[in-house]
Order: sequence, then structure tokens, then C-alpha cells
Amino acid sequence: MDSHSPHIIIDFHAHVFPDELAARAIPQLEEKYAMKAHYDGTVPGLLASMRASKINRTVLQPVATKPGQVNAINHWSLSLRQHAGLIPFGALHPDAAPEQLDEQIKFLETHGFPGVKLHLDYQQFHPDEDRLEPFYQRLEQSGLVVLFHSGIDLGLYPPLMAGPEHIAMVHKAFPKLTLVVAHMGGYKMWDQVESYLVGHSIWLDTAFCDHECPQQQFLDIVRAHGADKVLFASDGPWGGQAENLAYLHQVGLSETELRAIEGDNARRLLGLD
Repeated sequence: MDSHSPHIIIDFHAHVFPDELAARAIPQLEEKYAMKAHYDGTVPGLLASMRASKINRTVLQPVATKPGQVNAINHWSLSLRQHAGLIPFGALHPDAAPEQLDEQIKFLETHGFPGVKLHLDYQQFHPDEDRLEPFYQRLEQSGLVVLFHSGIDLGLYPPLMAGPEHIAMVHKAFPKLTLVVAHMGGYKMWDQVESYLVGHSIWLDTAFCDHECPQQQFLDIVRAHGADKVLFASDGPWGGQAENLAYLHQVGLSETELRAIEGDNARRLLGLD
């Protein structure tokens, strides 16, 4: 990225819901997670958070917990492009029938979605299952970015469906797949991130790291992995955009590293002007 280009801040990982769903879901999830949401889960709530945090763009990461939800989610996500600064990813579910899955990926390709979010715990699959080989092959062909949840999810009980070791196996089997691994490679599993993911040609996002990841370990991972493969993210509304941005400024990153992580890397990955 040209050092003279305007600096923009991009949150690579946040969530919104239709207003009526947000009104029901956010209080339930606050109770489940035992934490307070940083905004109300609506589009206006997110846009207000972005203005307050001086964030220029946010990448939305929807999750389809059932195959039958995919089409509705993707059509709604497409409508969110009317809001300046929002970049919606699409949803997929690996349990969809092959012909249905192909239609859904074609929809994403046709409408220019940059990627998809997969949450292995909510979608109940292990990332390295043999049955998923055609799924990953099709994603490789599509060129879609794939953002994986990785590590512990505070709202769910064991068993853990995906950790850094499992994500590393997917990357080894499908090296052309563009992978972004959330929560700095695995929430509360950063020792394993250092063992299995650091240094490989995958991207890490910083979502929700301000609460738990020790600052020195965060800095060590960035430096060992390469700041050019790290993406600022909040996991809003569960992570605060301002709080996660402030965390980046506390860990000892250089100005060059900060500029890359805050937005230049995402611009490059997504092909943004």
C-alpha cells in the first residue's frame, strides 16, 4: 500500500442483525455470554459506534447456524451495501446439499461478496473433516476469503470444534484457500497459535483480543507472523471498536505496523481503492 495514500481504519470482524432480531437476540446473548454488548446489534448502532471510534469501514461477518438460513442471510447482507462504510461478507453452511451450495457460492460470486464467515462451533463441524474436501475445493475456485472462528467461544460448552492445529491442517491441505483466522488465531489458545499458525501464509484478525491476550504475547505473535498479515477487528458488538483500537496502540507496535494492521492490510486483501 502506498505510504502516501489516505489512512483509513477498517474493522474486519463485526456483527449486525435485523432490528427485530437484534431486539430479541442481544439481551439473550448478553445473558448467555455474561457480558454487555457495546452496541445494540443493529445497523444504526454499529454506524454510531464507527463514528464515535473514527472507524471508516467495517466488514460484517454473518453466520448461518442452519443450511436453510443461508439464502435469507445473504440477500439481507446484500442490502446492507446501501450503508456507506459497511462491507458484508456472505454466509455458507457446509451441510447444505452440493447443488444448493454451488448455487449459493455462485450468488456470492455474482454479487461480488469478498468472502464468507464460518463458525465451526455454531455450525457444528470440525474444519479438517474428510467430507469437506469438495467444499474447500469449491471455495478455492471461487477466490472467496474464508474467515474462521478459532479457539474458545465464551458462550458455548466443550467440545471445542476448532483450534489452531485444526486450522493449520486445512491450510496445509488447501494452500490456495485465503484464510483469515479470528481472535489472533485462536481465542485463549495463543500458545498453540505460536506453535501451529505463526509464519504461515494465513491472515490473523485481532477480534476480542483486548480482554485476554497478554500484550507482550500479542506483540510477539505480530512480529513473528508478520504485521502485513494481521487485520484489526473488534468482534462487535461483543468487543468494543474503540477499546480494541486502543489496545493496538498500547502493545508497542511501530507506526508502520499500526498503519498496516489498522487498515492497509484489509485494503490490500479486499482489493479496496
